[in-house]
Amino acid sequence: MTLDLRLVAFEAINFLVLVAILRRFLFAPVRDVVRRRREELAARETAMAARERMATALDAAARARLLGLEQEAEELRRAARAAAAEEAERVLAAARHEREAVLARAQQMLGAGKAPEEALRFLAHTLTNTLLHAPSAALREAAQQGDLDLLRAAERLFDTRDTTTHESQPQPPAQT
Repeated sequence: MTLDLRLVAFEAINFLVLVAILRRFLFAPVRDVVRRRREELAARETAMAARERMATALDAAARARLLGLEQEAEELRRAARAAAAEEAERVLAAARHEREAVLARAQQMLGAGKAPEEALRFLAHTLTNTLLHAPSAALREAAQQGDLDLLRAAERLFDTRDTTTHESQPQPPAQT
């Protein structure tokens, strides 16, 4: 086997021509496609990072707003509890005052020679009417307006659901 220099030269030229053709028509377009794809990916990554920063900022703002609303709600609950405590104390003070006034009137009746039963009836009737007048009027109005929340609250407060389980004997008054 002899080595023909012309054949080697011709093969070398063929190889160089093939490399030039591949470079021109295959490698350059593939390189351009890869470059464009990298640029697109970089642009998408930049856009995603910007969206992520925006989402993080919005999340932080929403969390701050939620915290503010929770604090505001707690403040409102605290104010409502304080107002309810003040109102309860006002109602109790008015009830005590009314009790003392009615008791004084019953004692006057006894001092004037009225029968103890009559003074007790006066005492029971007056206290019952005085204490139940405002709630009864509010319940009538709630029934007319269909205010089921108030009616249910009154049912719980006055325990009117099942009256058959309660004793009919009056309980002694609590000391205040």
